[in-house]
Amino acid sequence: MVKKVTFLLGATLFFAVLLIPSRMDALEITPAIREITLKPGEEKTAMIDVTNDMPQAVEVTAKAVNFTPKDETSGEPLYNITGTPTDIATWMTITESTFTLQKDETQAVAVTFAVPATAKAGGHYAGVVFNFGEKQVAGQVTIQSSVGIPFLATVTGDYTESAEIAKFATKDEKSTYTSGPIVFDPILIENTGDVHLKPMGTVMITNMFGKTVKTFKINEDQSAVLPGYSREYAVGTWKDLGNAFGSYTAKVTITAGTVTETASANFMVISTMGIVIIAVVLVVLIVVAILLMRKGDARTKAPEVSAK
Repeated sequence: MVKKVTFLLGATLFFAVLLIPSRMDALEITPAIREITLKPGEEKTAMIDVTNDMPQAVEVTAKAVNFTPKDETSGEPLYNITGTPTDIATWMTITESTFTLQKDETQAVAVTFAVPATAKAGGHYAGVVFNFGEKQVAGQVTIQSSVGIPFLATVTGDYTESAEIAKFATKDEKSTYTSGPIVFDPILIENTGDVHLKPMGTVMITNMFGKTVKTFKINEDQSAVLPGYSREYAVGTWKDLGNAFGSYTAKVTITAGTVTETASANFMVISTMGIVIIAVVLVVLIVVAILLMRKGDARTKAPEVSAK
Protein backbone atom coordinates (compact mmCIF):
# COMPACT_ATOMS: atom_id res chain seq x y z
CA MET A 1 0.00 0.00 0.00
CA VAL A 2 1.34 3.41 -1.00
CA LYS A 3 1.01 6.32 1.41
CA LYS A 4 -1.00 8.47 -1.01
CA VAL A 5 -3.17 5.79 -2.53
CA THR A 6 -5.74 3.36 -1.18
CA PHE A 7 -5.87 0.22 -3.27
CA LEU A 8 -8.74 -2.24 -3.42
CA LEU A 9 -7.19 -5.24 -5.07
CA GLY A 10 -9.10 -7.96 -3.30
CA ALA A 11 -11.90 -8.08 -5.84
CA THR A 12 -9.84 -9.83 -8.49
CA LEU A 13 -9.53 -13.46 -7.41
CA PHE A 14 -6.30 -14.91 -8.72
CA PHE A 15 -6.75 -18.17 -10.69
CA ALA A 16 -10.54 -18.08 -10.60
CA VAL A 17 -12.63 -19.72 -13.32
CA LEU A 18 -11.72 -18.00 -16.59
CA LEU A 19 -15.25 -16.91 -17.54
CA ILE A 20 -16.08 -15.25 -14.20
CA PRO A 21 -15.68 -11.46 -14.54
CA SER A 22 -13.36 -9.56 -12.24
CA ARG A 23 -15.41 -6.82 -10.64
CA MET A 24 -15.66 -4.36 -7.83
CA ASP A 25 -18.37 -1.89 -6.81
CA ALA A 26 -16.96 0.45 -9.46
CA LEU A 27 -15.22 -1.39 -12.29
CA GLU A 28 -15.85 -4.74 -13.93
CA ILE A 29 -13.08 -6.43 -15.90
CA THR A 30 -13.72 -9.31 -18.27
CA PRO A 31 -12.19 -11.86 -18.24
CA ALA A 32 -11.03 -12.10 -14.64
CA ILE A 33 -7.77 -13.70 -15.71
CA ARG A 34 -6.01 -13.94 -19.06
CA GLU A 35 -4.03 -16.94 -20.26
CA ILE A 36 -2.00 -16.51 -23.42
CA THR A 37 0.50 -18.54 -25.42
CA LEU A 38 3.41 -16.62 -26.96
CA LYS A 39 6.19 -17.48 -29.39
CA PRO A 40 9.70 -15.99 -29.21
CA GLY A 41 10.01 -13.03 -31.56
CA GLU A 42 6.27 -12.60 -32.19
CA GLU A 43 3.89 -9.75 -31.43
CA LYS A 44 0.47 -10.66 -30.08
CA THR A 45 -2.47 -8.66 -28.75
CA ALA A 46 -4.95 -9.60 -26.02
CA MET A 47 -8.18 -7.71 -25.35
CA ILE A 48 -9.75 -6.71 -22.01
CA ASP A 49 -13.19 -5.17 -21.45
CA VAL A 50 -13.48 -2.58 -18.68
CA THR A 51 -16.99 -1.46 -17.60
CA ASN A 52 -17.90 1.41 -15.28
CA ASP A 53 -20.54 0.39 -12.71
CA MET A 54 -20.32 3.66 -10.81
CA PRO A 55 -23.14 6.24 -11.00
CA GLN A 56 -20.72 8.86 -12.35
CA ALA A 57 -17.95 9.11 -14.92
CA VAL A 58 -14.48 8.02 -13.84
CA GLU A 59 -10.95 8.61 -15.07
CA VAL A 60 -9.03 5.40 -15.65
CA THR A 61 -5.31 4.81 -16.12
CA ALA A 62 -3.74 1.44 -16.84
CA LYS A 63 -0.25 0.16 -16.06
CA ALA A 64 1.60 -3.13 -16.61
CA VAL A 65 3.13 -4.47 -13.40
CA ASN A 66 4.66 -7.65 -12.03
CA PHE A 67 2.96 -9.77 -9.39
CA THR A 68 3.50 -12.75 -7.11
CA PRO A 69 0.97 -14.96 -5.34
CA LYS A 70 -0.19 -13.35 -2.10
CA ASP A 71 -0.30 -16.65 -0.18
CA GLU A 72 -0.74 -20.39 -0.56
CA THR A 73 -4.44 -20.35 0.33
CA SER A 74 -6.29 -17.77 -1.74
CA GLY A 75 -3.91 -17.45 -4.68
CA GLU A 76 -4.74 -13.76 -5.01
CA PRO A 77 -2.14 -11.72 -6.91
CA LEU A 78 0.06 -9.29 -5.01
CA TYR A 79 0.80 -6.57 -7.55
CA ASN A 80 4.12 -4.74 -7.37
CA ILE A 81 2.63 -1.36 -8.17
CA THR A 82 5.65 0.69 -7.10
CA GLY A 83 8.43 -1.46 -8.50
CA THR A 84 10.13 -1.20 -11.86
CA PRO A 85 8.53 -3.62 -14.36
CA THR A 86 10.67 -6.60 -15.33
CA ASP A 87 10.44 -9.60 -17.67
CA ILE A 88 7.03 -9.91 -19.36
CA ALA A 89 5.78 -6.61 -17.91
CA THR A 90 8.36 -4.87 -20.11
CA TRP A 91 7.02 -6.64 -23.20
CA MET A 92 3.53 -5.21 -22.68
CA THR A 93 2.13 -2.08 -24.33
CA ILE A 94 -1.34 -0.86 -23.32
CA THR A 95 -2.91 1.01 -26.22
CA GLU A 96 -5.67 2.68 -24.19
CA SER A 97 -3.64 3.44 -21.07
CA THR A 98 -5.71 6.54 -20.14
CA PHE A 99 -9.41 7.03 -20.77
CA THR A 100 -12.68 8.26 -19.26
CA LEU A 101 -15.61 5.93 -18.70
CA GLN A 102 -19.18 7.18 -18.44
CA LYS A 103 -21.74 5.34 -16.31
CA ASP A 104 -22.34 1.80 -17.69
CA GLU A 105 -19.86 2.41 -20.50
CA THR A 106 -17.43 -0.32 -21.59
CA GLN A 107 -13.96 0.30 -22.96
CA ALA A 108 -12.04 -2.35 -24.90
CA VAL A 109 -8.39 -2.25 -23.89
CA ALA A 110 -5.70 -3.78 -26.08
CA VAL A 111 -2.57 -5.22 -24.48
CA THR A 112 0.16 -6.00 -27.00
CA PHE A 113 3.06 -8.33 -26.20
CA ALA A 114 6.32 -7.80 -28.11
CA VAL A 115 8.10 -11.04 -27.27
CA PRO A 116 11.91 -10.98 -27.50
CA ALA A 117 13.46 -13.57 -29.79
CA THR A 118 15.53 -14.70 -26.80
CA ALA A 119 12.55 -15.09 -24.48
CA LYS A 120 12.93 -18.08 -22.17
CA ALA A 121 10.47 -20.90 -22.73
CA GLY A 122 7.97 -21.50 -19.96
CA GLY A 123 5.77 -19.32 -17.76
CA HIS A 124 5.92 -15.53 -17.52
CA TYR A 125 3.58 -13.53 -15.31
CA ALA A 126 2.43 -9.92 -15.07
CA GLY A 127 -0.76 -7.97 -14.60
CA VAL A 128 -2.53 -4.83 -15.75
CA VAL A 129 -3.65 -2.57 -12.90
CA PHE A 130 -6.41 -0.03 -13.56
CA ASN A 131 -6.41 3.03 -11.30
CA PHE A 132 -9.74 4.83 -11.30
CA GLY A 133 -11.96 7.31 -9.50
CA GLU A 134 -12.41 11.01 -9.09
CA LYS A 135 -9.29 12.43 -7.51
CA GLN A 136 -10.35 13.98 -4.24
CA VAL A 137 -7.86 16.05 -2.30
CA ALA A 138 -8.16 15.83 1.48
CA GLY A 139 -5.28 17.78 2.89
CA GLN A 140 -2.24 16.18 1.25
CA VAL A 141 -3.88 12.80 0.49
CA THR A 142 -5.10 11.75 -2.96
CA ILE A 143 -7.63 8.91 -2.92
CA GLN A 144 -7.95 6.43 -5.77
CA SER A 145 -9.01 2.84 -6.16
CA SER A 146 -7.48 0.07 -8.26
CA VAL A 147 -8.33 -3.30 -9.69
CA GLY A 148 -6.04 -5.67 -11.56
CA ILE A 149 -6.11 -8.54 -14.02
CA PRO A 150 -3.31 -11.15 -14.04
CA PHE A 151 -1.82 -12.49 -17.27
CA LEU A 152 -0.50 -16.06 -17.31
CA ALA A 153 1.71 -16.37 -20.36
CA THR A 154 3.43 -19.47 -21.69
CA VAL A 155 6.32 -18.99 -24.11
CA THR A 156 6.60 -22.01 -26.39
CA GLY A 157 9.75 -24.08 -26.46
CA ASP A 158 11.54 -26.58 -24.27
CA TYR A 159 10.32 -26.17 -20.69
CA THR A 160 9.75 -28.50 -17.76
CA GLU A 161 6.45 -29.45 -16.16
CA SER A 162 7.13 -30.69 -12.64
CA ALA A 163 5.23 -30.75 -9.35
CA GLU A 164 5.00 -32.68 -6.11
CA ILE A 165 2.49 -33.18 -3.33
CA ALA A 166 4.16 -31.47 -0.40
CA LYS A 167 1.45 -32.37 2.13
CA PHE A 168 -1.59 -34.63 2.31
CA ALA A 169 -2.97 -35.63 5.71
CA THR A 170 -6.01 -35.74 7.91
CA LYS A 171 -6.55 -32.59 9.95
CA ASP A 172 -3.88 -32.34 12.65
CA GLU A 173 -2.65 -35.73 11.32
CA LYS A 174 -5.25 -37.50 13.42
CA SER A 175 -5.01 -41.28 13.05
CA THR A 176 -7.96 -42.70 15.03
CA TYR A 177 -11.65 -41.76 14.92
CA THR A 178 -14.58 -42.97 16.99
CA SER A 179 -17.08 -40.85 15.06
CA GLY A 180 -17.28 -38.48 12.13
CA PRO A 181 -16.58 -36.22 10.50
CA ILE A 182 -13.18 -37.09 9.11
CA VAL A 183 -11.61 -33.82 7.98
CA PHE A 184 -8.55 -33.46 5.76
CA ASP A 185 -6.08 -30.60 5.67
CA PRO A 186 -5.83 -28.92 2.25
CA ILE A 187 -3.48 -30.66 -0.16
CA LEU A 188 -0.33 -28.62 -0.67
CA ILE A 189 1.02 -28.77 -4.24
CA GLU A 190 4.49 -27.42 -4.99
CA ASN A 191 5.26 -26.41 -8.57
CA THR A 192 8.90 -27.30 -9.21
CA GLY A 193 8.80 -26.74 -12.98
CA ASP A 194 9.02 -23.80 -15.39
CA VAL A 195 5.34 -23.14 -16.14
CA HIS A 196 2.07 -22.76 -14.24
CA LEU A 197 0.03 -25.91 -13.69
CA LYS A 198 -3.60 -26.70 -12.90
CA PRO A 199 -3.45 -29.81 -10.71
CA MET A 200 -6.67 -31.80 -10.75
CA GLY A 201 -7.54 -35.23 -9.42
CA THR A 202 -9.38 -37.32 -6.85
CA VAL A 203 -9.11 -38.57 -3.31
CA MET A 204 -10.35 -42.14 -2.89
CA ILE A 205 -10.94 -43.64 0.55
CA THR A 206 -10.84 -47.44 0.69
CA ASN A 207 -11.47 -49.82 3.58
CA MET A 208 -9.29 -52.73 4.69
CA PHE A 209 -10.88 -54.95 2.03
CA GLY A 210 -9.95 -52.54 -0.78
CA LYS A 211 -13.52 -51.31 -1.33
CA THR A 212 -13.93 -47.61 -2.17
CA VAL A 213 -16.24 -45.97 0.36
CA LYS A 214 -15.79 -42.27 -0.46
CA THR A 215 -14.45 -40.13 -3.33
CA PHE A 216 -13.64 -36.42 -3.53
CA LYS A 217 -12.78 -34.25 -6.54
CA ILE A 218 -9.78 -31.91 -6.31
CA ASN A 219 -9.58 -28.46 -7.93
CA GLU A 220 -12.64 -28.63 -10.16
CA ASP A 221 -12.22 -24.85 -10.68
CA GLN A 222 -8.89 -25.53 -12.41
CA SER A 223 -7.02 -23.01 -10.30
CA ALA A 224 -3.32 -22.71 -11.14
CA VAL A 225 -0.10 -22.74 -9.17
CA LEU A 226 2.88 -20.74 -10.44
CA PRO A 227 6.39 -22.20 -10.84
CA GLY A 228 8.47 -21.81 -7.71
CA TYR A 229 5.38 -21.52 -5.50
CA SER A 230 3.03 -23.80 -3.60
CA ARG A 231 -0.75 -23.71 -3.38
CA GLU A 232 -3.36 -25.36 -1.18
CA TYR A 233 -6.35 -27.21 -2.60
CA ALA A 234 -9.36 -28.14 -0.47
CA VAL A 235 -10.36 -31.75 0.18
CA GLY A 236 -13.89 -32.85 1.01
CA THR A 237 -15.07 -34.08 4.43
CA TRP A 238 -16.29 -37.60 5.19
CA LYS A 239 -19.28 -36.72 7.36
CA ASP A 240 -21.48 -39.81 7.72
CA LEU A 241 -19.34 -42.79 8.69
CA GLY A 242 -22.32 -45.12 9.03
CA ASN A 243 -21.08 -48.52 10.19
CA ALA A 244 -17.46 -47.81 9.26
CA PHE A 245 -14.92 -49.84 11.22
CA GLY A 246 -11.27 -50.80 10.79
CA SER A 247 -8.35 -49.36 8.86
CA TYR A 248 -8.80 -47.01 5.94
CA THR A 249 -6.51 -45.49 3.32
CA ALA A 250 -7.09 -42.15 1.62
CA LYS A 251 -5.15 -41.94 -1.64
CA VAL A 252 -4.88 -38.75 -3.70
CA THR A 253 -3.93 -38.84 -7.37
CA ILE A 254 -3.10 -35.50 -8.99
CA THR A 255 -2.56 -34.86 -12.69
CA ALA A 256 -1.18 -31.56 -14.00
CA GLY A 257 -0.09 -31.37 -17.60
CA THR A 258 2.30 -34.28 -18.08
CA VAL A 259 2.77 -34.72 -14.32
CA THR A 260 1.04 -37.37 -12.19
CA GLU A 261 1.66 -37.55 -8.44
CA THR A 262 0.14 -39.67 -5.66
CA ALA A 263 0.15 -39.62 -1.87
CA SER A 264 -1.77 -41.44 0.85
CA ALA A 265 -2.91 -41.09 4.45
CA ASN A 266 -3.93 -43.97 6.73
CA PHE A 267 -6.33 -43.87 9.67
CA MET A 268 -8.47 -46.11 11.86
CA VAL A 269 -12.22 -45.88 12.49
CA ILE A 270 -13.52 -47.44 15.71
CA SER A 271 -17.10 -46.17 15.70
CA THR A 272 -19.75 -47.16 18.23
CA MET A 273 -22.04 -48.46 15.51
CA GLY A 274 -19.22 -50.52 14.06
CA ILE A 275 -18.45 -52.03 17.46
CA VAL A 276 -22.13 -52.89 18.01
CA ILE A 277 -22.41 -54.56 14.61
CA ILE A 278 -19.24 -56.58 15.13
CA ALA A 279 -20.38 -57.59 18.62
CA VAL A 280 -23.74 -58.75 17.27
CA VAL A 281 -22.03 -60.71 14.49
CA LEU A 282 -19.67 -62.35 17.00
CA VAL A 283 -22.56 -63.33 19.28
CA VAL A 284 -24.45 -64.83 16.34
CA LEU A 285 -21.37 -66.74 15.22
CA ILE A 286 -20.78 -68.07 18.74
CA VAL A 287 -24.41 -69.18 19.09
CA VAL A 288 -24.34 -70.89 15.69
CA ALA A 289 -21.06 -72.60 16.57
CA ILE A 290 -22.49 -73.88 19.87
CA LEU A 291 -25.62 -75.18 18.16
CA LEU A 292 -23.56 -76.94 15.50
CA MET A 293 -21.32 -78.51 18.17
CA ARG A 294 -24.33 -79.80 20.08
CA LYS A 295 -25.89 -81.18 16.95
CA GLY A 296 -22.63 -82.91 16.06
CA ASP A 297 -22.35 -84.44 19.54
CA ALA A 298 -25.88 -85.77 19.28
CA ARG A 299 -25.11 -87.51 16.01
CA THR A 300 -21.94 -89.16 17.29
CA LYS A 301 -23.71 -90.80 20.23
CA ALA A 302 -24.83 -94.33 19.15
CA PRO A 303 -28.13 -95.61 20.63
CA GLU A 304 -27.80 -98.37 23.29
CA VAL A 305 -29.34 -101.69 22.22
CA SER A 306 -30.09 -104.36 24.84
CA ALA A 307 -29.64 -108.05 23.91
CA LYS A 308 -32.39 -110.41 24.99
